[in-house]
Amino acid sequence: MTQSILVTVSIGVVIVGNLLATAIVRRIGARRMVYLSFALLFAGVGSAAIAPGLELIFIAQICLGLSQGIGYPVLMGMSIQRVANAERATAMGLHQAVYAIGMFGGPWLSGILADAMGIRPMFGVTAVACLALGMFGTYWLAEREERR
Repeated sequence: MTQSILVTVSIGVVIVGNLLATAIVRRIGARRMVYLSFALLFAGVGSAAIAPGLELIFIAQICLGLSQGIGYPVLMGMSIQRVANAERATAMGLHQAVYAIGMFGGPWLSGILADAMGIRPMFGVTAVACLALGMFGTYWLAEREERR
């Protein structure tokens, strides 16, 4: 029953994040939304790493749902933003291919790390890696865009 509630909460928060993404991105910009989504991802995974009980797991699930709910549509929109209409299907396919690599590679690598160091440290390493790579990648892409 608890797992069902966690999944329901996650799906509900993803939907709320999707609905809020459009309104918020117009106010603060897409780049800041991406930074926010990676900060929420860090908070969610980091909370799971230190959770002493179910209360913090629910908070982690809310952070992760919001991260996914606002991050995914914003990143998807940004992936086709500067692409000509005739090339948008190709850009979208590339976005989905990169996403699929992460959907396979992330759990695979996390399983290897969890076997080597335990599940809680794996969540901690994953939280820091997601934050560092997300912030660096967003900054790097913004710098490239400004140079153009």
